Amino acid sequence: MRPITCFAFILLISAAAAGQEEYYPLKVGHVWTYKGDAKASKIVVRVASKEKVGDVECFKVVTEDWLGEDSEWLAVTKAGIQHHKSHVKKKSGKKLDEILEEEDTYTPPLTILKFPLKAGEAWDVKHTITAGDASIAVQWSYRIDQEEQVVVPTGRYKAFKVRQEYDFNGAVHTYWLAKD
Repeated sequence: MRPITCFAFILLISAAAAGQEEYYPLKVGHVWTYKGDAKASKIVVRVASKEKVGDVECFKVVTEDWLGEDSEWLAVTKAGIQHHKSHVKKKSGKKLDEILEEEDTYTPPLTILKFPLKAGEAWDVKHTITAGDASIAVQWSYRIDQEEQVVVPTGRYKAFKVRQEYDFNGAVHTYWLAKD
């Protein structure tokens, strides 16, 4: 399985979409650029295309940073955002002189955001990750904390704090979702 890096970032978005999708707008051509830490000085996330994973229409979301590229296939449903597949191509090894390339599929898809967003909402997702001939059963736990004020260079925003934990390696991701 690919290693998961723990990091926190502010996801500030602006969209005219109706409903909860405005917190996570997926439209081909959308691009977000983030200032990262010392090593990952710039992180670019873009919605590259629409592609099917099995019978499900997904958005291919590509994240580029100093280590390489990570792609995710996400579907928007009435219940939330579901993650169907990942592909990673990153520098690895002690001297970052090797390339790690791997593709994972999630059965069932990983619900990464539940609609409607509601403070106090928590859920677990058990699924199997398949990479090549190998499979592993894992669990993700999610929690949406209360809305709070976040301050970033573009201004002050009221945002939901979302925490996700991965049981396989103890990784914790924290991010904030805000409407403009």
